[in-house]
Amino acid sequence: MNGKSQKEIAKIVGVQEKTISAWVNKFGWKAVRDAAVQKFENKVENIKQIIGDIADEVFSINERLNSCKDPEECKELRKLRNQLADEAAKWNKALENLDKENKISFAKYLQVFEEIFNDLKKYDEKLFFKTIDFQEQHIQRKALEY
Repeated sequence: MNGKSQKEIAKIVGVQEKTISAWVNKFGWKAVRDAAVQKFENKVENIKQIIGDIADEVFSINERLNSCKDPEECKELRKLRNQLADEAAKWNKALENLDKENKISFAKYLQVFEEIFNDLKKYDEKLFFKTIDFQEQHIQRKALEY
């Protein structure tokens, strides 16, 4: 659905809006999409919160270091700050990996796109040929995004 309304999708695909609504209900598309989006967004937000908490702690340690007089205490604060920086880097790497895991390659995208339109051709050849211009424009636009 990619953020489009059922009415917009119906127009793009060339079917009535009630058909799209029936497909959404029959195949549970909304629940699947919402679950995937929420799961990913929750993970991302949790990791960002952890990184933010670590950064707050590092700032606090830096303030304590500015007024630190005892060499041993200063040494321990620096050690703790370095450990926290390392921990933040690990969480940042986890965030980057999560982002990579949730992206598909352009080749895979094209494969899915082709499967959908091949099925559309089997389902309604006339409708398929009405979408040829759309297919070409869509692929060109997506190629620029990747």
